Order: sequence, then structure tokens, then C-alpha cells
Amino acid sequence: MVDDGFGVNILLIWTLKELGIPMNELSESRLMIQGSNQGVQRAIGAIKIDIKMEDMCSSEWMHVIDSKTSYNILLGRPWIHENKVVTSTYHQCFKYFEDRLQKKVVVDVNLSPRRKRTSQTQSST
Repeated sequence: MVDDGFGVNILLIWTLKELGIPMNELSESRLMIQGSNQGVQRAIGAIKIDIKMEDMCSSEWMHVIDSKTSYNILLGRPWIHENKVVTSTYHQCFKYFEDRLQKKVVVDVNLSPRRKRTSQTQSST
């Protein structure tokens, strides 16, 4: 999930385990995270992981929490700003320019991770 209102990147503890990352690789974190439900939770730890999505690669600090959520990983403003992504919560997708070309890539969260919609930027006449 991508959320431009969230100031940190979040990784769920069970996702960390599914990735095969041992708990002893976590750095200490004293971060208190306030969710959209106004509940406050302390991060278990933090870890820097590599994220590859389509042709976009980045290395991001993720704060690990133990919580029941509707997402496996939440990419917040740190990831959005670093990758110059434009989000649309209404359309449930995000856009970015690939390889500094005028090719716009749209990643739809409802599609399979291997599918993407690509369009060329066109001038209107």
C-alpha cells in the first residue's frame, strides 16, 4: 500500500518472517507510530531493505510493527519522495517516469504484481 499521509515506511512482522529475515537483523527503534485509528504503537525495530517494483529500485528504512492491518507493507512519504512518485488514492494507483523518458508508468494496486499499464505522454492538439 502507498500512503502519502504516512511519514514512515511500515513492514509487518509476519511479512518480515515471510521474507526470511531473522529478527536479529533489526536495528533498535524507539519510534512511536500513531495509526489512522489514533492508536499508538512502538516499532519493534527498523531495517533497511531493497525494494524493486517494475524498473524502480530503492533501498528504504522500514519500521517493523506487530499489528493486524489490511496491508503487508506500507510505503509512506520517504519512499514516495525519494522515487518521485505521484499517488492517486482515488484511482488506487501511482505513476512515475521511467528512465527520464516521457514514458509514464502506472502501477495499479488491483492488478497482478507482474502487470502494468504504460502510456506515452502525448501533447493535446
